[in-house]
Amino acid sequence: VPRIVYYDNIKVVLITMVVVGHSMDLFVSKNEWLRSIYVFISLFHMPMFVFVSGYFAKAEITTKQIIKTIEIVCIPYIIFQLIQWIISGHISNIRNYNILNPGWTLWYLQSLLFWRLLTPILIKVPFIVPLSLFLAIGCGFIEKIGIELSLSKTIVFLPFFLSGFFFRKNNYDIKKIFSHKLLSILLIILFYCLAVKFRWVDKAVFLNNSSYYYQNNIYEAVLYRIFYLMIAFILGFSVLSLIPDRCLFFSKIGRKTLTIYLTHPLLFIGLQKIGFYNYFLNDNLSLLLIPIGVVVTLLLATDIVEKVVTPIIYPVQYLKQLIHTSRCSN
Repeated sequence: VPRIVYYDNIKVVLITMVVVGHSMDLFVSKNEWLRSIYVFISLFHMPMFVFVSGYFAKAEITTKQIIKTIEIVCIPYIIFQLIQWIISGHISNIRNYNILNPGWTLWYLQSLLFWRLLTPILIKVPFIVPLSLFLAIGCGFIEKIGIELSLSKTIVFLPFFLSGFFFRKNNYDIKKIFSHKLLSILLIILFYCLAVKFRWVDKAVFLNNSSYYYQNNIYEAVLYRIFYLMIAFILGFSVLSLIPDRCLFFSKIGRKTLTIYLTHPLLFIGLQKIGFYNYFLNDNLSLLLIPIGVVVTLLLATDIVEKVVTPIIYPVQYLKQLIHTSRCSN
């Protein structure tokens, strides 16, 4: 699939929000402003990230593509699962290591594997997008569903992945559907106000990883899931409609989003270990974590970081390239 500048710009905006959100993770419960910002971006950033992944999904999958998926999804997952485990200080408790339970951000790779492999089958099912919405709501009634294999998030975010696929297949244009910029801005302001004012929005955001049975009221939990799916689509498309579709100074970062996604948790875990966050215990100082998240995104997008971590993220492709280079030089 050729690179599309608009979607590169979208990925840059979304990955920045992911990093900013994780930069303030420890302070969300301590600072009301950080909580509202965190909840607000969590309403749409990962659903739209999944949407973009679906946009570039293949309608058919060959043996070669399965092998490539293993190389760029499964192997990085295994490597970074182990690295996160070690950096988090769990190495002494290695017996409890469970490769099926993803560390922090790694659920996305597990889910991406399922989505990519199942896409050729799912897209042949009539009315699969509305059906996936019912699945997203219904899976909460499975008592045991949760973080293992990321099954809950895989099903909850499936409608966004499939919507992305069909957007590209049918040549839909977000900017034409959400053509009124003023309306998009008003919707963004409205949903931010909801995030500031109402605590139920927090529950709607964080419910996507568990069963309804872990909530005090099952019926409320179902409504939270429905509201979350609705808001994620409306707010997400409102934000995406405002992103420029021309080449900008940051557009090239769009091809480095997986590198940033995989490496930023390691940096934040390391910073936590050395006591970096102790300097931000003051409410006003903790707001500096927002620009720090932006700076971290830009640093991890530099060529030098990419050069260092590429052999770790894509070891098979790196070895193939080395062998090819060696043969050519001979």
